[in-house]
Amino acid sequence: MESVALVVNRVFPGVLWRNHYRNMSLSETFDHVYARGLWGREPGGHIHSGIGSRGELFDRYCELVVPELQRRSIRSLVDIGCGDFKVGAVLSKAVDDYTGVDVSELAVTANQALHASPHCRFVRADATREPLPHADAAVLKQVLQHLGNAQIESVLGNVLSTYRTVFITEDLHADSDSLPNRDMIHGPHTRVTHRSGVRIDLPPFNIPVTLLGDIPYSTNQFIRTWVVERQ
Repeated sequence: MESVALVVNRVFPGVLWRNHYRNMSLSETFDHVYARGLWGREPGGHIHSGIGSRGELFDRYCELVVPELQRRSIRSLVDIGCGDFKVGAVLSKAVDDYTGVDVSELAVTANQALHASPHCRFVRADATREPLPHADAAVLKQVLQHLGNAQIESVLGNVLSTYRTVFITEDLHADSDSLPNRDMIHGPHTRVTHRSGVRIDLPPFNIPVTLLGDIPYSTNQFIRTWVVERQ
């Protein structure tokens, strides 16, 4: 006889593996994601942060953000959720000092071994609760979408109290009946598959933002980048 667990997972795909992360820390969760290659694999077994760090979406994001770093004379930058450093490799060339931060020890260790230099370093930190390196600005690209709402609030409080300028990018669903900020368990998945997405300018977050730009990548999905500046 088919078990209840198998029935639930067949009827509601993803329920079981999402619940798998409920009692795991963020560090354990994203070490697991990278170790299992849940977002993809690079030749040689190097970590992979998914399609958002490659191709046209990657190119258009860099074309949007790099000129803003230059326009604002940002000299030092912290990249929170730096992942496999594909995006960070471009951002780091636009500043004098780059620090990649990730909650995954696996990601930080790999990046430090492959990419560290006198002007580029990598630090493990949980942005929901631990101090972050100081810099002129920070970027969070498609990071919050993997967290629950309480964790997002903790990250926003930490980041916005540490940096004067923060660039935040998130996946959004374009349909008029989508429901922003649906809560979820942290993990490799996102809200977009449930016709949702993280809107930091709407409840329960209500962060004052300036819209930097939208980049569509399907008929009903796009990534949006905001700038948050502390006065």
